[in-house]
Amino acid sequence: MPTILSSVSVGFIWTFVYDPSLGLLNGALKAVGLESWTHNWLGDAKIAIFSVAAVQAWAHIGQMLILFVAGIQAIPHELIESAKLDGAGPLRLFASVMWPLLAPAAAIVVSYTTIQSFKAFDLVFTMTGGGPNYATEILSTYIYNSAFMNYTFGKASTASVYFLVLISLMTYLQFRTLRTERIS
Repeated sequence: MPTILSSVSVGFIWTFVYDPSLGLLNGALKAVGLESWTHNWLGDAKIAIFSVAAVQAWAHIGQMLILFVAGIQAIPHELIESAKLDGAGPLRLFASVMWPLLAPAAAIVVSYTTIQSFKAFDLVFTMTGGGPNYATEILSTYIYNSAFMNYTFGKASTASVYFLVLISLMTYLQFRTLRTERIS
């Protein structure tokens, strides 16, 4: 479900879930007798970024699982059978056969999640606007606030170029670190 919803919709839904007085999360905690665990999830600067990150993970985990499932299905069954016949247990099978063949899918997932976390503007903006006290401000919300709220276009332009260079560098390093040779 979260895959087909827009990030803005997801942000509004989870803002309601996290609401300190009427929210579903605090209501569920109270219903099971855990009143001491209730919290102002988006209003506390110490945990707001973790609350937004949990929503970001929830919203994209389906796509990542599809990539990993596709990678697992692409592994030839003969290789798995051969490893089992050679005496490989579940851990050895995963570490020596499955994980190396899943490396290309893992590289895509790592790059995609990194880029998504850098450009999570719509989710952060709809849930917190970068607050409380700049606790959830990320580079993209900083660029937006610099350009359209404070009219400091020079800062916004510089931050945008930095943003491009940072994402490019991170993607390059991830692909270089996770690169594998294709098996023909």
